[in-house]
Amino acid sequence: MQTAGQTAQDFAARAYVLVRQLLPPQDRERPVQHALERSLTGTMKADRLVTGTPAAYADPHMEALLEHLLPSIEEATALELFPTYSYFRVYKRGDVLTRHTDRMSCEISVTVSLGGMAPAPWPIWIEGPQGATAVSMGPGDGAIYRGIECAHWRGPFDGDSAVQVFLHYVDKNGPHAEWKFDKRKRLGTIPCSVRIADNRHCTLHPDGLLEAAPGEKISLYPIEAAVWRHIEAGSAVPRIIEEVMREFSLSRCEAEVYVTQFVAFGEKENLLFA
Repeated sequence: MQTAGQTAQDFAARAYVLVRQLLPPQDRERPVQHALERSLTGTMKADRLVTGTPAAYADPHMEALLEHLLPSIEEATALELFPTYSYFRVYKRGDVLTRHTDRMSCEISVTVSLGGMAPAPWPIWIEGPQGATAVSMGPGDGAIYRGIECAHWRGPFDGDSAVQVFLHYVDKNGPHAEWKFDKRKRLGTIPCSVRIADNRHCTLHPDGLLEAAPGEKISLYPIEAAVWRHIEAGSAVPRIIEEVMREFSLSRCEAEVYVTQFVAFGEKENLLFA
């Protein structure tokens, strides 16, 4: 079994390292069930790297995992890190991950196998300074690599499903530190509370039109308008999620996604503060 020092040495030499049971069984049961449930909700989108496969940026549960594993990734790399963002996919039979390198907010990338149904581990190929290596991971294992520098890819998947989460970080003392939180105000976890920004005097009209400032009007979907009204009423976010579930006949998974996405939009537009 590798020590933390040996893991960090391997990472420094090869630009990647495999950590067995980075996420033990008791910590991955909830994320994998959430991922599978969300893949059935229609709230995910395919991306350019894997055609037709559901993927999601900054899912609230995966963002919590990004934060939870930060100390372990820092120990494994001997680096001080800022988290940037999470991303996950639920792969299907025949999927191929196109060879690519990552963007600036993925200086230190981690791919974690959450589980699935396959006859054998599905390796990820990582091309470091010593050449390309096929890295096989069982459930809970994580491959840590320099995502900007190391090209990585996967061949055709010979299984029914594979849930993979990608966690991204940047070196606090490196050239990409400005990408902390992927240049968001915070990670996309579910906040306990959220309020309307102190310097905004907004009016929500009955038709769902939000007048945020003179001449600034934003048309909200019915769910978004409901969330805004609950925020105006001072409701805590867990209560808002419960109310949205009831009002729109949504699963908890769907309600969490819609509420956190609207809060993220409000923060970006300086309408809300979490």
